[in-house]
Amino acid sequence: MAVKWTGGHSSPILCLNANKDGLVVSGAEGGDLTAWGEDGTPLGHTRFPGADDVTSVLFSTTCPTKLYASHGETISVLDVRALKGPLDHFRVNEEEINSLSLNETETLLASADDSGAIKILDLENKKVSRTLKRHSNICSSVAFRPQRPQSLVSCGLDMQVILWNLKKARPLWMTHLEEDEAEDRDGPRPPGQLLNPALAHCVSVASCGNIFSCGAEDGRVRVFRVAGTRCEQVLRLQAHTQGVSQVCFLLESCLLSGGNDGKVRLWDVGTGLESALRRPAKRAREGRARRAPDASPGGHEVAAAAGREEPNGMLPRLDVSHGEKVNWLLGTKIKGQQCALVADQTSSISVYPLHLAPASHAASRPPRARPLLLGRSSLDQTVWALLPCPWKCRSARRGPAERGGGAGLGNEDSTENCPRLGKVASKTEDGEVAERWEQAADGGRKSPSPPKVLTVIPDHSLPTGAPQVRILAGPRHRGGQQLQRHPLAGPSR
Repeated sequence: MAVKWTGGHSSPILCLNANKDGLVVSGAEGGDLTAWGEDGTPLGHTRFPGADDVTSVLFSTTCPTKLYASHGETISVLDVRALKGPLDHFRVNEEEINSLSLNETETLLASADDSGAIKILDLENKKVSRTLKRHSNICSSVAFRPQRPQSLVSCGLDMQVILWNLKKARPLWMTHLEEDEAEDRDGPRPPGQLLNPALAHCVSVASCGNIFSCGAEDGRVRVFRVAGTRCEQVLRLQAHTQGVSQVCFLLESCLLSGGNDGKVRLWDVGTGLESALRRPAKRAREGRARRAPDASPGGHEVAAAAGREEPNGMLPRLDVSHGEKVNWLLGTKIKGQQCALVADQTSSISVYPLHLAPASHAASRPPRARPLLLGRSSLDQTVWALLPCPWKCRSARRGPAERGGGAGLGNEDSTENCPRLGKVASKTEDGEVAERWEQAADGGRKSPSPPKVLTVIPDHSLPTGAPQVRILAGPRHRGGQQLQRHPLAGPSR
């Protein structure tokens, strides 16, 4: 049951934000701005001159009492302890500002406006350092990537999602959501689903910085993974029957979505992301040939691995019939309890408590594979590490602990393209690893043309002392022929 915070506004609330101390600030139509305590009591109120709507509020990352608020074409800096007037203000945008975002070092402030431009404000020098222009329509949302102060993501009503690098002041990657919508136009849709264009309304970046989501007017929530200078779509949720107005990441693997259908839903995207990230990158690149979507139980569909639709029955962990169009979603802790704060067309804030399990961190750090154990002694692992890979992959001559690491987010040096290590080292079950190693040592490979590599077998019959091995030549033919002794193996016993 939601708790209502009332008495702070007389007009619809448009935006929310909270600092680490639990203080909540809301902006509304007509230039109203109100600060709230954790118990829902209004602590302060101010009204900006000009009566422009307060479209975005943002707390400082270094000073919890400093607040940035956008109203019209102006950005005001305030102290929430005394909301009497702005401490400073910037007027750098040409049209109404829709979204604000600060990088982690709080040296840059990004503001997106109705012209499609994104102004990057240098807060130290108090001047515009960059102007990003690539959106052909309203830029509705912008967000800096955590742990990457020079990188940000934006989306707009031109149906484009863009990844930026401020050092180059040009897009690193961009996609047009209309292409996805056109490919699935003939596929089945849930009852009541409208055929709306994929106008992008909001982006949210997970705390790892490599996963971000986008909510669009077609009712879908798309989740992308950043891989170097490019991105790939790893999940697509048919989240709402009308447009998705807000998305917000919680605990990296949980995602909140709010729509024009009056629904607020909590999704456990960690499971879907984990299965998508386990797929080899080669298959993800080849997955560009898309198929018609398959409807999953309950009318929800999920796309995995570069947009390929697969019914996996993903249902929201929490489905709230809020009843009003959602203007803003905020996930924060109120009195130590994780909560979802919802702003809608009314003048009150709805607070929903969330009972979440501990985060699995599947979205940012998949379970790491165990080190590859090839035998009983460390000598076996050492010799195996010195063997060059016949496929000349980047994992050649690397230690087993390095090769055994799981391919997680941002791990571009994986062994997924290596037929030997990509299929063996990625296994997490020691029994399967040992069985495959024994088959390789016995010459029992099933491939038509076994790789010509040295087979190293530990000899435990030698006298005790310094470790010794007997090096044998690899099998010349398939079958159980006797192995020939290597001339460097020394005299036989």
